[in-house]
Amino acid sequence: MGARPNLCYEWKGFKNPHSSSCRLSKERLEEEYQKGNIVIRDDGKLERRKYLKDYKGVPIGDLWVDIPFVNNPMYPTQKPLELLERIIEASSLDNAVILDPFCGCATTCVAAEKLGRQWIGIDISEKASDLVKLRFRNEVSSPDDMFQFDNKLIFRTDIPARTDIDIIKLTGKYKKEVKEKLYGKQYGLCSGCKQYFNFVHFEIDHIIPRSKGGADAEDNLQLLCNYCNKVKADRDMAYLLAKIDELRS
Repeated sequence: MGARPNLCYEWKGFKNPHSSSCRLSKERLEEEYQKGNIVIRDDGKLERRKYLKDYKGVPIGDLWVDIPFVNNPMYPTQKPLELLERIIEASSLDNAVILDPFCGCATTCVAAEKLGRQWIGIDISEKASDLVKLRFRNEVSSPDDMFQFDNKLIFRTDIPARTDIDIIKLTGKYKKEVKEKLYGKQYGLCSGCKQYFNFVHFEIDHIIPRSKGGADAEDNLQLLCNYCNKVKADRDMAYLLAKIDELRS
């Protein structure tokens, strides 16, 4: 560091003998002294101290290597409980509602409960509700309050009706109007095989089947040719597209 004559001064009998002088201005040095951050030691030397309370620290990065993986053959995508606790604690307040629409083995639910959050877990597997009870019994609740928790746990097998979409009538003239609209939207091409067909060879199909909660909503309707519609039946589109690829290969 080169000479800095503007920072050469005497303070409380101390004077830096080096040409590089002090690192702080005289005003800043006095300010730090008043805060207790500059101390005159017993040997007559100055000591600068740093306290944790005066520093906000370094924001956590996006590479977390301090949390070990979970090796669960039944749930290969299971996340460590410590990871979910860190995410929930950093991104929500006490009593907030945590939603995990694919809760699986209930790691998110357990983490939320431990941190004093409300939570909602959803999973297509009926086994998930048993896993929630098992993990709470082993990791969260004491035997005394487990009975109360079992009564609080709501296990539903029905599919809730959506209220945020407009349900379309698929009977009579309404069905024809929907079919004509979809035909123009798809330019006469089947959503499955992508082939062109005349209007009469199409059938209205649900992208997400009704059996899996699909609604009679515009964004869940499509046209399939007679063949593709029979192959798909009440399955999802992934099945149909896989079958089409199999036939073409």
